[in-house]
Formats: sequence, C-alpha cells, structure tokens
Amino acid sequence: MQRLTTLAILAAVALAVSARAISAGTIPSYYQHLDFNLTSPTAFTHAGGGYFNPSVYSMMPGGEGEAYWSNFDQDDIGRWGLFTGFKNLGFGAVHNHVELPGGDVSATDYRVALSGGTHDVSMGLGYGWSGGDDEDAFDRERLMQLGLTWRLNHFISIGANETWGLQAGDRGELVDLALRPLGNDRFTVFGDVETHVTGGDYDDNIPWSAGAMLEVPAGLKIIGRVADSDDTESTWSLALAYSFGGGFHQGVMRGSVQEHFDHENNGDVTTYGLRFGYPERSDLLKKLHTDTGYLQMNPRGSIVYSRYRFFDSRVSLENILDSIDDARTDDRIAGIALNLSGSRFTRGQSWEIRARLADFKAAGKHVVVFIDEAVQSTYYIASVADHIVMDPEGMLLMPGYVLGRTYIASMLEKLGVGFEEFRFLKYKSAVENYARHDMSEADREQRQALVDQYYNTYRDDVAGSRNVSAATVDTWINDMGVFTAKSALDNKLVDQLGRWDETKEAVKKLEGGRKSFVSNVALADRWYPSKQWGESSKIAVVYAIGECDMDRGINARRLEKILRGLRDQKDVKAVVLRVDSPGGSPMASDVVAGQMRELMKRKPVVVSQGDVAASGGYWLSMCSHAIVSEPTSITGSIGVIAGWAWDKGLGKKTGMEGDFVKRGEHADAFFALRPPYLPVAIPYRAVNEKERKVVLDTMKELYDRFVNSVAANRKMDAGKVESLAQGRVWTGLEAKNNGLVDRIGGLQDAIQIAREMARLQPADEVKVVEYSSSSGLIKLDLPIPGLGSSVAALPALWSYDWSAALLAFPWQDNAARDEEAEDYGVTYLRHMMTYNGKAQCMLAPDMIPQEAGK
Repeated sequence: MQRLTTLAILAAVALAVSARAISAGTIPSYYQHLDFNLTSPTAFTHAGGGYFNPSVYSMMPGGEGEAYWSNFDQDDIGRWGLFTGFKNLGFGAVHNHVELPGGDVSATDYRVALSGGTHDVSMGLGYGWSGGDDEDAFDRERLMQLGLTWRLNHFISIGANETWGLQAGDRGELVDLALRPLGNDRFTVFGDVETHVTGGDYDDNIPWSAGAMLEVPAGLKIIGRVADSDDTESTWSLALAYSFGGGFHQGVMRGSVQEHFDHENNGDVTTYGLRFGYPERSDLLKKLHTDTGYLQMNPRGSIVYSRYRFFDSRVSLENILDSIDDARTDDRIAGIALNLSGSRFTRGQSWEIRARLADFKAAGKHVVVFIDEAVQSTYYIASVADHIVMDPEGMLLMPGYVLGRTYIASMLEKLGVGFEEFRFLKYKSAVENYARHDMSEADREQRQALVDQYYNTYRDDVAGSRNVSAATVDTWINDMGVFTAKSALDNKLVDQLGRWDETKEAVKKLEGGRKSFVSNVALADRWYPSKQWGESSKIAVVYAIGECDMDRGINARRLEKILRGLRDQKDVKAVVLRVDSPGGSPMASDVVAGQMRELMKRKPVVVSQGDVAASGGYWLSMCSHAIVSEPTSITGSIGVIAGWAWDKGLGKKTGMEGDFVKRGEHADAFFALRPPYLPVAIPYRAVNEKERKVVLDTMKELYDRFVNSVAANRKMDAGKVESLAQGRVWTGLEAKNNGLVDRIGGLQDAIQIAREMARLQPADEVKVVEYSSSSGLIKLDLPIPGLGSSVAALPALWSYDWSAALLAFPWQDNAARDEEAEDYGVTYLRHMMTYNGKAQCMLAPDMIPQEAGK
C-alpha cells in the first residue's frame, strides 16, 4: 500500500511535467543553480541537493555542511551558497550578486526543510524566503516545497519536487532520474527536467540537463554534464571532487572544482566547493595508510548475546566477532591488541572468538593478547596470539575439565521427601541425582566422552598455536595446573611479562614500528556509512537462550511472534536461530519448531548451536535447512525424562498437616503441602501403579514423536535416529560425524551459510539485525540518535518491553545485572518443580562443565 501511494504521487507529479520551460518568474529556477549541484538532486544525496528537493535530507547517510562560490569571468566572487543537512532536517542559503548599469544589486535566498521516510521512499517539506537590501530587484516571494525521492532498488532513483509561491502563485516542478548500472556509487548517470508556471501560464520550452559521475578510485569523483535552458543556447560543465582521507577518522572533508562552458566552449565560470561532514571512503592515498593501525579490544565482564539499546556497556558476542571480521578486511588494520583482563567467557564463546582470531591471522595479520588472572577459557583465546603479555603478578589456572554432580537421595530421605525417577531411556539421566546415590554407568559413559572431547580440543589447539607438542600441554595440565607469571614465562605459555601499557611496545617490536591503537568505531565498515540506494538485504539473527518455556528462558510465546513476523519481511532474506538452551518444556520447543517449519517455506533458516543445544534445545534446532555446531557444543539428548517428588514425612517433621476433600480418583495426586511464604509445593502422596503407567505411556508417546520428528526433519532413517537417541548427549564434533548436525562452526559461519543459501552476492551490502526473545529486547535497525526511519522496525518498537528496560537500566550497573542472572541450577530446580510428574526434554545443570576459578 505504501508503494502504491508513492507511485500515485509520483505519477501525478510526472503528468504535470509536459512541454513547458523556464522564465524569469518569482521562483528561482533550479537551472540557475547548476554551479552548486554537481549532479541531479537525488543522484548524489548531499545538503546542496536538499535545497532543491527537501526529501534528500532523510536519504543522506549523515550530517554535513557545504560551501560553494562561483567566479564569473575570473573576477570577484559572483555568488555563493551555504548548505547544511542532518538526518531529517536541512537549511540552505544562496547569495546572488548581479552587476547592472545603475549599480550592483544582491539578495539572499533562504530555505529550511523537514523530511522523513525509509531507505526506499522519503518525503520532505520546505519553506523559502529572501532577504537583503535589493530583494525586490530579484522579484522574489515566499515559497513552499514538497519533495519526493523514491529508490526503487539499488539501480534506480527517481526524484520529484513541487515548488509554489505563496503570493503571486507561481509554480515550478522538477523531476530527475538517476541510474547506477553497477548497483553501486562507482558509476551514475542522471538527468532532470523542470517546468515553470508564471502568472498562471506555462512557459514554452523545456530546460533539461543530463550527465554522468564516475568514482574510481573511491573518493575521486569526475562529473560531466550538459544542460539546455532555452532554445538557442546550451552549456556543459566538467567537475572534479576529492574526499581527503584514507587514514583513521579521516574522509570528513571534500573539495571540488567545477568549470562551466557556454555553447561556444568558452569557460567563463568556475565554481569551488568545500564540504565537511560524515566520512567518505578515499582510496587515492590508500597505500599511505595500509597496515598503520591496531584494533584495540577490551571486553569486560561476561559476554552477552544481546544488550539494551541505551545505557548498557556490556559486550555482545556478535559485536566481538563482527569487529574481528571487519578488522580482517580493513587494509589499514595490521593487527589486534586484545586485553582479556576482567573478561569472562563460556567454553563455546572462547572457541568462537579464537576461531575468528585464527581467520584474522590467516589473512597475514597479527594478534597480541594481554592476560592477568586467567582461567582455561581465557588462555584458550590467548593461545592463538602471536605474542602474549602477562601481568607480573598474574596467575593462570589450567586444571583440565570435570563433569560431576551432587546426589541428594539420602538428603531427601532425611528431609522426608520422596522422589521417583521415571526413566526408560539408557542415557536420559537428568534427574537421577535425586533418586540415586552415585552415577549410573550410562551417565558416566556419556560424561566421560564429553570431557575427553573438551580436553582433546583444548590440548590440540593450544599445542598447535604455541608450537609445542601435545605432550607438553599434557604436562602443563597434569603436572602443574597453576602457574604464576614467572612459571608461565619459564614454561613458554606466555612471551613477556608486563602491564597492559607495555603492549604497545610489544606491538612495536613485532611490527618493526609503532602503530595507532583504534577502537572498532574507526573500522572502515563502521566509520564509513553506506551510500547504497534502497533497503539493504538483511539476515535476522534470533536468539533462543535459556530453558524452553512458554514465558521464561526462550520465551516461546514471544519467540513465536518474532519468527512469524520475519516470514513476511521481504528485506529479510534469511534467518539464523542461535540456540543456547538445555531444553525444558516440549510444548514450548514445538511451538517454536512449528514456526521454524513455516519459516523454512519462505526463506533459508540456519541454526547456530552455542554451548548447549540439547534435548528441547535440539528440538529447536532440527527444523532448519542447516545446523552449525561448535566442536564442543553439547547437543543431541533426544529423549524425555520425568520425576515425582512427594511428602514422605517432611510435613510431619516440620509440623505441616494437610487435609482435603476430593471428587475424582486422582485428584489428590495434585494436592500439595505449601510452606507459608515459600514458593514451594510438595505433593501429598506418591503416584500409584495406574498413575505411573499413564506417566510412562505419555513419555513413550512423546519420545516416539521426538524421534520421528528428528528423522523427518533431518531426512534420516528412524532406526538410525533411535540408535543415536536414548537421551545420549553428543559433542558438536561427534554430532557432525553421526549426522545430527551439518557443519562445525560458530555464529559468523552460520550467517555466511545463510547468506549463501539466500544467494546474496559477495558484493551485496547485507545488514545483520538481531532479535532477542528472552528480554523482550530487539536490537532495532535504527540510527542513533532518534528512532530513525525504518518502517519495518515500528512493530518491534510497538511491542518493545519498556517496563523491563526501565527496571534493568540505567538504575543498575552492568556488574549488578550480571550477578542477577539466574543460575541454571536454580532454573532447573524451579522448572522441575513446576512440571513435577510431567514429561520434559531437559538437560541436567551439572552436564555443563565447570572450570576451576570460574
């Protein structure tokens, strides 16, 4: 509907433009100002173009100011123009000076405008007036403007502007068309035409202009243009514009010179321009700035998946990974200096970051890392570096991996709480610690396989990066485990002792000269705004984090709405679901899986598995075109489990007594003792044989559906799936070998696979837009400040959980928010008590490895 309305407006304006021309009316003609416009207004969106079509302002990548002045016959400045534009707002002034026999006259025309819209369509409204002692000599009047810019795609741009006088009623109409044959700003052809109504009559001739702009290399523009403003005379012009830049935080200034020629090829007017504003790429002096800087990264605290839009300084995983990738493709960046002091990573996060740093090094660049009090996951990242600096008073813990659990059957007996484990699958051991006194052999088998894989991956990767044998790393772990800074240096785990400030000297020695340390804001892909026409293609990254529950954790209700909304967003070409979930409610898992199946009919869907994507987490994963897993991800656990806790003397010991009336044979099974002021409910009795059979039959039915769904979605034989199921957990590497996942990789790999599946070309600009269901927070694709112009983001803004945002910040600092995150053990216990006696697809909390010192 929006585009149909736009088409109707454009058609109406275009029909008004017929064979008519310019006169010396009260509205100044666009063609009297060609010296201030290198191209048609919408072909090269800049503040000067907004003077003639106010819709241009909202299309500008950022704010800028421009100054132009023209010399006539190589004499004094004949006139000048000042233009400034910000997102949605602009102002311009043109000073006119004319020599007449009776004396010189001058006046200044002013215009102010507001605009708004999307990357595809924008509209602007402007108001103009004139001032100066000789205003009447130019026969000016106050005027209004209505401008429209429509970017049909990356190749075509159409602009239209209607100007009308508020006193004499004169009117002018300007339409322009621009084409980018290559789909980028390297080559643009353009043309425009204007009509003018003076005293109620259209003039007879059609003024027009046409030209082309070539930008090779980036930053150097060559513009040629021809114009015809009456029946007998035509003019042409040649202009050069250069953006001064190439280094860090440069490219904010551009200079231009334009020579105008009459129909006899006499050049009698020269226009000079100077512009300051948002940065522009400039490759002319590219070699001078190659390998001159180091990206400085200082992640602090826990690494999160999503952040609040404002007042949240925590670091997200995607931001770290994206910064490394942007630095890899930035020719100015020679290396990365990574400060890991105070950083905390999960096992999976450390693998992903390390993998991206390894890719960075493979591009011929260097990595320098600083550590102080480090644990295994921290050192795992640091080990990939070319040079490791450790604080002289630091310490490194490297004890290996352990998976254990606390068995509380005896404690429950002493408390008077009975517990029955409903289990018919060999490896589904999630609640055995409530019913047993030690580890079952099946659980021991699968846990040992997990820690062996963790250990081998760690040992082999560290050995390869540090250029030592695997046996040496075994010695580090098994014979030592704890290192002071001196012992770490003596054993060649690090290369230098020193503080973070000394890292710059380490870089100097490594590179053979000093390098500038810059933040990720200075990276080319972030510093230089896009000049692409129209909306960029998007890949949506949706986070399913935490327990599978309808209202907590992954928040299946909200996640379902997000996925449903993405089906109809045409600019979203593919979806990546990041799963980091130990499972939980099968209903919550299947609600999301159902939306995933529908989404797969419209566009590519790829799953990226984090630390844990098992049981219900694997249920979320299976409905996709591809599953990408980290080598040490915990996945699989295709199975169900249930347990029943009841009062076996607790009430009597604590003085609680229950009584009830009932109607219904099994009604009393759900009567529970509820201690006052505590969110705990303990069923009054154990289940009987009939009830036990119902529970087990329900579990078996659910298990069969789970197995068959995996077989159907993964295109595997049900018998093969059954052999991999039985609740058995697998590492990502094992799951890749047995067919439960497709690729080994991280989030960035999943995004790249989704991009390829969507058949997006390497040269296409693609935005990654993140959605988080767990906090109600959506990382909007909007500029800062303000709410920006993306209509697609308005539904997200409407559904934004403002109450949660206000409760979370800015009243609390990041450390407080980190500590308030609920421990998964508490989550697990709450979930099992909530769904007491009901079949669940969930992993035990102690399945996730705990590292010493964390």
